Amino acid sequence: MGRGREPVTPASLEMLGPKLLSRLPLPSKDRPMAHIGVAAFHRCFAGWRGLADWIAANDDFRTAVTASHDGLLCDDPMAFVRQVCTLPAATRLKRPAQSA
Repeated sequence: MGRGREPVTPASLEMLGPKLLSRLPLPSKDRPMAHIGVAAFHRCFAGWRGLADWIAANDDFRTAVTASHDGLLCDDPMAFVRQVCTLPAATRLKRPAQSA
């Protein structure tokens, strides 16, 4: 049996998720929306059950994806993971403006 990728641990996912979100600068007058790529999900998380758990617990990420792709947000976290993983790697997610 060939050597596969190391499994992603919950701890590493918890560290990566906030890092991805932290790359989204807050909206400003000159930059109303910030963007983040989906490629990381293709490389690291396709089909991984822990990602569904992480997404289910992180409303900010779900909101960012939904704001970028109308109707993408799904109640079933695994279906949501499948939807995110089928997006082209070049897809950019937009963080919605935050209320004051």
